[in-house]
Amino acid sequence: MITLRQISATHIDRFSAGDKGTTSELSYQDTIFKVRSICNELIKAEYISKYAENDRSAIGMCIASYELSLVNDPDCAYVNLPDFYLNLPYSRGINRVIQRSYHDVGNPTDKEFTLSHQPAIGLKTRTARMPEINICWLEGLKLKFFGLYAEPGSEADKIIVQLIVAAPDSILEDDPLPIPPELVPRVYDRLEQMEINPGLTATQSLSK
Repeated sequence: MITLRQISATHIDRFSAGDKGTTSELSYQDTIFKVRSICNELIKAEYISKYAENDRSAIGMCIASYELSLVNDPDCAYVNLPDFYLNLPYSRGINRVIQRSYHDVGNPTDKEFTLSHQPAIGLKTRTARMPEINICWLEGLKLKFFGLYAEPGSEADKIIVQLIVAAPDSILEDDPLPIPPELVPRVYDRLEQMEINPGLTATQSLSK
């Protein structure tokens, strides 16, 4: 397995021929930022390629799970997403949303939610009011829930949100980087392109 620190240190050492080293905090942190951006762009390209071949499955190692607490507002309950997710077709950057109840100790029950892409329309249909259909929708980094209410002070009900992201903020510099190993050489290639052309973004480097 490889880490953000290993990729960044190897790139700085290779590209600078050992002159720059890894002691420059600015260049080191800047490289890690670039690696995170490149990883997500490469994973997005991989996903779109899979989707074109009718493979709708997620890239499993890029699923980041978070257990979040519900918050109430005047209209509905919501959770604040703790990280950015990939901008994939049909909001597939949100892989799965589950409400896990621990009221029955030792026997948690899960309630699956369906992500609505047009809540202004979908919430007015009869389907949205069927008890077995649970609907949520995105507003910025808030994930809102139709017909759900959080008991004040209760820690019994949690929302599990699975995001598709190659290098989430929860992945630290020395943690294994969750990307397919065949993409690692492409990360180095993109980094080198961006060093040669400093104005190049991670997205633009993908087309080179």
